[in-house]
Amino acid sequence: MSRRRKRVILAVGVPVAVVILALIALRVFLPLDKVKDLATARLSEQLGREVTVADVGLSLRGGLGIVLRDVVVADPHGTGDGRLLEAAGLDLKLETGPLLHREVRVHRLVLRSPRVTLWQLADGSNNFTFIDTIGGSGQTPASDPATDTEAIAVSVAVLEIQDGRLTYRDEIQGMEVRLVGLALTADLDDPGQGQYRSTGRLAVDSLLVTAAQPVPPLTAELVYDVAYELDAARLALHEGAFTINGFSGSVTGEFVGDDANPRATGHLEITPVDLDDILALLTPEQREPLADLTLGGQVAVAADLDWDAGRAEPLAYAAQAALTGLTVKHADVAGELRAAAVRADITPDTVDVRTENVTFAGEPLRVAAVVRDFEDPRLEAAFAGAIDLALVEPFLPPELAAKISGRGTFDMAVSGRTADPESFVITGDLAVTGGRLAAPRMPEPVTRLDAALVLAPDALELQRCEVQFPSGDLALTGRLDHLRSFLPESAD
Repeated sequence: MSRRRKRVILAVGVPVAVVILALIALRVFLPLDKVKDLATARLSEQLGREVTVADVGLSLRGGLGIVLRDVVVADPHGTGDGRLLEAAGLDLKLETGPLLHREVRVHRLVLRSPRVTLWQLADGSNNFTFIDTIGGSGQTPASDPATDTEAIAVSVAVLEIQDGRLTYRDEIQGMEVRLVGLALTADLDDPGQGQYRSTGRLAVDSLLVTAAQPVPPLTAELVYDVAYELDAARLALHEGAFTINGFSGSVTGEFVGDDANPRATGHLEITPVDLDDILALLTPEQREPLADLTLGGQVAVAADLDWDAGRAEPLAYAAQAALTGLTVKHADVAGELRAAAVRADITPDTVDVRTENVTFAGEPLRVAAVVRDFEDPRLEAAFAGAIDLALVEPFLPPELAAKISGRGTFDMAVSGRTADPESFVITGDLAVTGGRLAAPRMPEPVTRLDAALVLAPDALELQRCEVQFPSGDLALTGRLDHLRSFLPESAD
């Protein structure tokens, strides 16, 4: 026999021999009938409810493995069809070499077509709270010595869920959430003593919510890298890149499950997304108030969260939102609002909004606002700019049939408690140049108006008011103090 032929025979024969030996080992150390009995007994014991498996078989497709077919976990409440979970199959793809040493290494565990139904019942109970099968001693129940199958070490390298479906029904809130086309691919690793790590991808083809307020269908995907330290009870999300209905972002964070002082930190970023994509998430009813507006621009968000159960105020956060390239056009208004950027800083008790390079109908506009103390909100706002008075005409009472033109300028400040409009203090300057006004009910039109007005906290000063009519001219100046005493009292 030639040396080359021997090499070919060895190249083909050795893997075949390993598979044959692995099959023998699998039959000896993991008899299929014992696998079925062990799986149903152990799962039933751990979950505290009946688990059934219709059939167990060997699989060579995609690698040597064991297949549990038609797996069912019963629902103790008997809700729905009496099943908490049902799956077409649970496929364990095994590494062949370790079987020869009585060690089961699952290269890939595949859960096929699982259907999970979770119920929150009206009486407060649910079907997804499992009983404690470990007990007060903290030890798991003793193994059944009747089989030595349990002594074999088992490890899993890859977990997959294919074509999953999860339904959550809440009778208290009157809502239902369905996840359709659920897919998971997760690599599992234990790099050190008490350390575990998983990287993978979780995707949902359709997330459907049925509730009092309609929610549009969502699609979602998450690529993650998570680690867990057993001794420290620390869960760290090193990477969490997500996509929801076409817009994307990332989330990272850490949770420490200290019984005495649990705490968590996190960081969220949403990359710039078009306003059109955000509006597409709204229902027709939610979009109705915006029907006369045409909006454009992009939104980006970044947020940091810090939660510590040991603090007097456990939750602290800081978020920044930026709306760039903003355009707003109303169907009945000739002018368009444009802003290079609108930025907001958000903390648990403050929202601070600033604008950059804003114009309305080509005229500059500056707006800034701060809201403090959310329990009793106080507004502080400043706005300045100019406006073509003709743009105000569509908002005048139609029965007046008034025609107005001219240029107005303003530089104003407003402050006060939002719950008490009478507490508002308005200060600043108002001016009109080249104004014109005509209406059928007026004896004669105003052919020109030039005026300057100054508002103080409790006073009004008319620095200049020059009015021209076809029949003559009028000029006024003056000051009105104690302005609030002239205002009508609000009815309680």
